[in-house]
Amino acid sequence: MQGDIETYFEDGRWKNKVEGSTRATSAHDTKADAVGKGRDMARERKVEHFIRNQDGRIGERNTYGHVGDPGRVSCSHNGSFLSIVGFRAPSTGAAALSRPRVWSPSYGVFLAR
Repeated sequence: MQGDIETYFEDGRWKNKVEGSTRATSAHDTKADAVGKGRDMARERKVEHFIRNQDGRIGERNTYGHVGDPGRVSCSHNGSFLSIVGFRAPSTGAAALSRPRVWSPSYGVFLAR
């Protein structure tokens, strides 16, 4: 989606960039600081947040409410597991999950955290 946020390492610093732009919107000394800022930006925009490892590969991908489900709050995929932090049922607004769940591709089921 246009406007997704990417956190990446370049020139000795961790940076955030909005998809479609050529320049970083923020630069940080630590990955944790950059990820925190990128997460905030993605939540505000309701877009995806791609977090790259220092080698440039995507290490984590988080979605904040724009993938066709207006009630979704957040999910995360780190290559092995899909975590659903929670979402609300669009019709009632009631919490659909009482606890976060993690998708296990090995077992093909959601596991309670």
